[in-house]
Formats: sequence, C-alpha cells, structure tokens
Amino acid sequence: MKINFEKSEIFSVGLSTVEKNVAVGMLGCKIGVLPMKYLGMPVSCHKISKAQLSYVCEKIEKRLGIWQCEYLSSGGKSTLIDSCLSSIPMYTMGTYQLYEVNF
Repeated sequence: MKINFEKSEIFSVGLSTVEKNVAVGMLGCKIGVLPMKYLGMPVSCHKISKAQLSYVCEKIEKRLGIWQCEYLSSGGKSTLIDSCLSSIPMYTMGTYQLYEVNF
C-alpha cells in the first residue's frame, strides 16, 4: 500500500504558516482546516455543537431505512437494535463529552 498525497491533508496545531508550507512542499498535499469529518464523525479543536451532533440521528435513520422492519423476525429486529440504535450513540459518547439534557 502507499499513501495518496494528492488526496491527503495536513492538520497542524501551533505551527506557523511558513512551517505548514514547508510540510506541504515536502509531502505534496493540501492544508486541511478544522472542523473536519473523520470516519463520519466531526472533529474540531473546540467542543462540537448540538447541530454537529445531529449526524448521530441521521446515521441511525439512514441505517433504519435500509432495513425492512416489517419483514424481520424478532431475532432480526434484535440485531437491528443492537447494531444501529445502541452502537452508534455509544461510540459517539465514547468520543465526545455530550451535552446535558434537562427533562
């Protein structure tokens, strides 16, 4: 395998513009800006907003749309719940400090 530097980006923290340009010149890639998405999750140097967390609901809705729930057995519905409705939010909670919800 090899890295495709034309599709790659450099993200830096605390480097001057000159240092960034030196790295870009050496590697032949672009300078990336935050916020960005990595594996579908927003990445930022600041706390992400509630609007940016909406991707969790969108991802679950997308997965649920693929399945035909009416035609699934009870075991199939259990698998759907385990794979979509619990793992996606749990993965997000393991990565980000989520907002407090007041009921």
